[in-house]
Amino acid sequence: MASEQSAQPNSSPPEDVSSSRLWQVMRDVWTHIQRNPLQNITIILAVVTAVVGMGIGLRLLSPEPEVSQREPSGTLAEALDAMDADDRETARSIAADLRLIDDLPEEDRGGPAYVLGVAMAHDAEEEWNESERRVRFLLAARYLEEAKEAGFPSERKGHGLYMLGKSLHDAGHYAKSLPALQEALDANFSRRTEILGLLADAHLRDANPRYKQALEYNREYLSDDALSFDDRYSALMTQAEIMFGLGEFANCEGSISAIPEASPHYASALLLKSRLLLRDGDRLATQSSDPSKAIAAIQTYEQVRELLGLAQVHDPTNHTLARQAQYLTGLTYRKTAPLRATDAEETADLRAALDQFGRTRRSHFDTAEGLSASLEEAEIHQMLGDDNAAISAFRRTLRFVADAVVYNNPWVPEDEMKNRIDAAYAIYRDAGQFEFATKLASAMTTLFSESHAIQLQAETREAAARKLAADAEDLPLSQAQRLLVDSRTENRNAGALYAQLAKLRFATRNYPDDLWKSANNYLRGQDYERAVRYLTQFLNTQNRAGRPPALTALGEAMLALHEPEKALPYLTECIQYYPRDPHSYRARVIAAQAQQELGNLAQAQALLEANLDHESLTPQSIEWRESLFALGELLYLDGVRHETQSRMGGIAAEDVASRKNAIRHLEAAQKAFHESIAKLDEAVTRDPDARQAIEARYRIAESYRHAAKLPRRKLEYVTIDTTRKKLTEELNTELKAAESGYRELIAILNNKQERSELSGIEQRILRNCYFARADALYDWERYEEAIQAYSNATNRYQQEPESLEAFVQIANCHRRKSRVAEARGTLEQAKVILTRIRPDADFTQTTRYNRDEWVKILNWLGTL
Repeated sequence: MASEQSAQPNSSPPEDVSSSRLWQVMRDVWTHIQRNPLQNITIILAVVTAVVGMGIGLRLLSPEPEVSQREPSGTLAEALDAMDADDRETARSIAADLRLIDDLPEEDRGGPAYVLGVAMAHDAEEEWNESERRVRFLLAARYLEEAKEAGFPSERKGHGLYMLGKSLHDAGHYAKSLPALQEALDANFSRRTEILGLLADAHLRDANPRYKQALEYNREYLSDDALSFDDRYSALMTQAEIMFGLGEFANCEGSISAIPEASPHYASALLLKSRLLLRDGDRLATQSSDPSKAIAAIQTYEQVRELLGLAQVHDPTNHTLARQAQYLTGLTYRKTAPLRATDAEETADLRAALDQFGRTRRSHFDTAEGLSASLEEAEIHQMLGDDNAAISAFRRTLRFVADAVVYNNPWVPEDEMKNRIDAAYAIYRDAGQFEFATKLASAMTTLFSESHAIQLQAETREAAARKLAADAEDLPLSQAQRLLVDSRTENRNAGALYAQLAKLRFATRNYPDDLWKSANNYLRGQDYERAVRYLTQFLNTQNRAGRPPALTALGEAMLALHEPEKALPYLTECIQYYPRDPHSYRARVIAAQAQQELGNLAQAQALLEANLDHESLTPQSIEWRESLFALGELLYLDGVRHETQSRMGGIAAEDVASRKNAIRHLEAAQKAFHESIAKLDEAVTRDPDARQAIEARYRIAESYRHAAKLPRRKLEYVTIDTTRKKLTEELNTELKAAESGYRELIAILNNKQERSELSGIEQRILRNCYFARADALYDWERYEEAIQAYSNATNRYQQEPESLEAFVQIANCHRRKSRVAEARGTLEQAKVILTRIRPDADFTQTTRYNRDEWVKILNWLGTL
């Protein structure tokens, strides 16, 4: 309404004059802000605050206007007469008053909006600022659309349709202008030839050009013998552009050649001719492997620049031509860059292109050329490795896209813009520059759907997690651990983004896949609670075929949350209902772990043996090998369980019945240890580099040492010589195998430590092997070797509490050899070591006593 009042005559009331002046000020400010949008945020805020404050003040101070009782300043007929006489101020004033009246006759209701629309369109034609002109034409179209809906005044329907179509056309809304222009043409309005020209131009300039329709209308336009020379040459230029779009380049050149140098359209003809020449350069550039073709292409691009400069000299006031020539000049520099013989020359051309595109963008930021130049800048910055500048330019380009009311760019159509932004993102993602990829993806909602932008961000985070995990594999453990933590963080970030994506695509077929990706990333990121949440949601979307992987993953997540009883139902469903699905094999391995945690070793063993015996699994499969390692570990634990029961049953008891019962447990333990050795030895032989191999080797050595306990216990009460001899041989065989296993594992781990860093588990296994090997030698009664082995252990772990156990055993070895003095000397040495062990050391974690108890034990042993 402010625009309606702004054109009222000076006889208007004072408040209307003030409104007119305020409107003029606001318009001037808005024009300034458009030129410098980023630098003038404070102006925007100030203007908004001032307008709102003034509106509230006027509302409080002014009485309610009696709109329905206000007398109009004239009739609709007078407004139409004033408009016909080009008295726009009077016409606008009357129409603005009439538009506020509720009880206008039905046949007059569209009249006020028609007058205002036509008046605004004429204002737009006189506006020199192109951006402001498009805004005015768009406002005119809004009035005229309102008039069309209410009904144009009598005898003015054809003119109203014509003005509506022309306003939409000149506002850049080409597709929307077509129906109104076609209606105006069908209504036999007097300006038929002009309408044909507008239809041809609208079909040509639309975001999706329809060249054949444009050509038909343009030919009909040219068939009018009454055309002026200027209009005919303008139509020939349009025809040349249509031919260019159709790929009929010879016809395009023919149309251009028909335009004389004296024509005001000659400069435009030169510009189109430069585009034809640019195309020739592109064709030569595709053959740049031939040096002569590369040189020819460079020369052609240089000719294009000369032609563009000539076009600007010929018509220096044509702003449209100027910005197109500036943009095309930048393109020629970018196209010559990769054809240059040296890197320095290539960089110089890219810098020249940057300068040219920068000038184009700054001078014409709200045009197709300014937008396209901004994209070119971004891509060149990316090529030059100036990534921060590139991201800034890409984000600026996307803001320009968001600011456009309608995307209509003949240089970079919308699909091409999307493809190029996507390609820039892919370059960063594939190069592992995930920070830049994420920044670019987060800004892409202005051009792409929100779901597409979030999907790219999720993919970037997921790729970053994979890259970090892969990098960690080649690093020492201490360094790798930090990367693995970062990798899991990225997985969790990806999980959150995929979850957000799932909400956006709830009603699409992508929803289950988004849930699955979210859950799996949370699973890899060790956020098991969220993994369970989204796996459960995913499971609810699946039919029979899609359930096995979700059931297996759910079981794994539940087990990681230390809830084996909740994990088993999902795993059991997968195993029972999908026995031939590959995920059922993985489910058995996880279910065995759950049963093991619940203490159900027999059920766990049955699950693992089912995998090993399954006809569809071969020793080459991951699940088969994991089952073999797991079964060997399970049998070892079963042996430990029986051994513990033998101690609880009284293996050293004098009661014969209790002792026999304890021996039965010890025999069961030895049987389990031997079965464990067989399984683990097979597993290590098949896959010596498996992640479980080191622990398996350690379990094998431990199993031999534990298996030796049965013959040693029997020797305590067996008196028959032949039996004792067999038991002694059995004992020595078990201990020899244990000692050999520990020694080999010590060598393997020491060699590995020379090449890389040991994991925490490997470090503990190495420490245990040093002490366990010495214990095996001691039990084997090879005391000198045992002393050496214990000494190796104490030297390596002198500052650790477990070294005290080794000193005690060295003393025992000396006593066995009747060297009491040496034994006491060793214990004195142990007392000194005890004082040097760090104060915060946890003795009870690796030894039988705390610090104070060790003081007493060592003092007592020294008296023996």
